[in-house]
Amino acid sequence: MSTVKKRPGSKYYWYTTGTPPNRIRLSTGQTNIHVAKIKQKELDQLYETGRLSVVPKTVKGFIDSYLDWHQENKKPEWHKRVQQGLTTFSKLYGNILITDVNIDHISDYKKLRSKERARNTVNHELSMLSGLFKYAQMRKMVISNPADSYFISRHDTSEDQRDPIPLDMIKEIIKLTDNPRDKAMLSLSLYTGIRAADAGTLTKDNIKDGFIEWKQGKVSKPVIVPKHPILADMDLVNIAPKKRQRGHVTQRLQEKLMDLYQYESDFHSIRHTFATRLADLELDHIYIKFLLGHKMDDITWRYMHKRVETFRPYVYAI
Repeated sequence: MSTVKKRPGSKYYWYTTGTPPNRIRLSTGQTNIHVAKIKQKELDQLYETGRLSVVPKTVKGFIDSYLDWHQENKKPEWHKRVQQGLTTFSKLYGNILITDVNIDHISDYKKLRSKERARNTVNHELSMLSGLFKYAQMRKMVISNPADSYFISRHDTSEDQRDPIPLDMIKEIIKLTDNPRDKAMLSLSLYTGIRAADAGTLTKDNIKDGFIEWKQGKVSKPVIVPKHPILADMDLVNIAPKKRQRGHVTQRLQEKLMDLYQYESDFHSIRHTFATRLADLELDHIYIKFLLGHKMDDITWRYMHKRVETFRPYVYAI
């Protein structure tokens, strides 16, 4: 017969069943005795059907085993992103048992990450955590998924609230910047709308006589933008291949915006400046989508590609 009771040093009720050496002891993750007894019944059902026979692991240990499975079963690019996405959670809660993780841990994690990362990034990390606990459910390590979107609401990113950096501000900062890497990165973003990761890793093959072409890393969508004259004499090849280098560019930009204008923003907002300026010049929104590398069907993309030369006057007018 199983029991649920609190153990010394734990705020949760623990489930115990079986006899040594096959005794199973698991945290219910509940502080309320009535809810713990409901979970006790669920665990009894798993035990009776032979599906409750695993030894609880710490969060770090379980994430490590999950990543081993993930690496074998998923594409390398996606595996790398998931590995990075779970790192902070592992550092925060690595020493507690995976069975002790509850909705409070996930909510606190969401609040913490929301202060440090973009809303869309936080949503991705919550989805990765949900995938982790779905795997734990599959392995019969946990009963419920504390990171399920039903319980943890995602940030609403249907309308991007990020404001563009005013054109005169970013132009003045570029003018005052002595650092060649910063000048090139900021100029690329302003005159092509390119994302930081793509701007820092351009190759010679991406830079043509009159255009800059690349595949947008986020969605692997091809992008082609007329090359603005201001970029002509700049070294644009592999200028910030490491993430920390791009982070330093953003940090210095933020410091200058604050020092000169008491204005808070970031590198990605220059991309919004690019799009806003094109809209001010009355370039059709579908063309702006093309220049930003937003998703569109292949037929539309091929049509735009043929007309890209017509966008040159608009880009030059930024």
